[in-house]
Amino acid sequence: MKKTLYIILFLSLSSCFTEPKKEKEQYKNTIQKTDNKIKLEKKKSLELFKSSVGKYPSDVKLFENPIFLKRLKKLIGNRYDFLIDYWHIETPIEFKNEIYIIKGCEQHNCNWTNFIVTYDLTNNHLSVGIREEKKVKIFSEKKHHPFIIDEWKKEE
Repeated sequence: MKKTLYIILFLSLSSCFTEPKKEKEQYKNTIQKTDNKIKLEKKKSLELFKSSVGKYPSDVKLFENPIFLKRLKKLIGNRYDFLIDYWHIETPIEFKNEIYIIKGCEQHNCNWTNFIVTYDLTNNHLSVGIREEKKVKIFSEKKHHPFIIDEWKKEE
C-alpha cells in the first residue's frame, strides 16, 4: 500500500516538472511566429512604398492597402476619418534619407488644413502630422518622429 502511494506521489510530482517545458516550447513558437509575421508585414510595407515613389497616393490606392490602413488607423484613431475627408490635393510620394513622405491637404485650404505621413524604412515606423486650421498634432508609432515632420510643422 505504501509502495503504491509512493509511486502515485512520484508520478504526480514528475508530471508537474515536464509540463513547463512544453509550455516554454509553445511560448517560443508563438514568439517566433510573431517575429516572422512582423518581418513579413515590414517586407510587404516596403514593397508597397518602393513601387510607389513618384506616384500619387490615390493612383496606387495607398489608403486602400490593408497593411498600411491597419497601421494608420491604429496610429491616428478617430482622426482617420478627418484625414480621409479632407485629403483632396496630394503630392507624389517621395523618398528621402530612407523615409517615404506622403503629403495631402484640403482643397482651397492647403495652408490651414494639411497632412504629412512618413514611413521610416530603417526603423519601420509610421508617423503622421495633421494640421487642422493651423493647429498641428503629431502621431508616431515610436517616441520620436522623422525630422521631415518638424520641417513640415514650421511651414505655413
